[in-house]
Amino acid sequence: MVKGYAEQKFLLDEEGKLGKNLVLFSIIIGVVLLSIVGFISGTLNKTNEITKDEGRILSIISFLENSSVKIYGTDKCPYCEKQREDFGDLFPLLIEKGIYVNCSKDAYQCQGITAFPTWAVNSTIIYQGYLSLENKTVP
Repeated sequence: MVKGYAEQKFLLDEEGKLGKNLVLFSIIIGVVLLSIVGFISGTLNKTNEITKDEGRILSIISFLENSSVKIYGTDKCPYCEKQREDFGDLFPLLIEKGIYVNCSKDAYQCQGITAFPTWAVNSTIIYQGYLSLENKTVP
């Protein structure tokens, strides 16, 4: 006879041998472990996923960078705030890449800018005011 935990009646069949209950018990433990691993893996992946909208915003940021676009704004301008909100959590990337210039902190770069936000390409103003990114994609 098998000694140890297997001696518990629910793991042994009528003849005292390991039976169907052990197989069922093993399957249940396996399913529970796989569920736990799947849950943990799914939770970790969600933190690293890029949503469709974030992907669209990332391609817009890349396009702006490659096109030498600068966006001039200020801290107190409500339209600038709305423009920053359009980029969401990816807004700091605009600053990092030198696309967004905060004129409240860097007045030297903002000489000649009279309205906010201002969009410019190679120092040539192309648009003044809020520009919605909704439904915009990179050409």
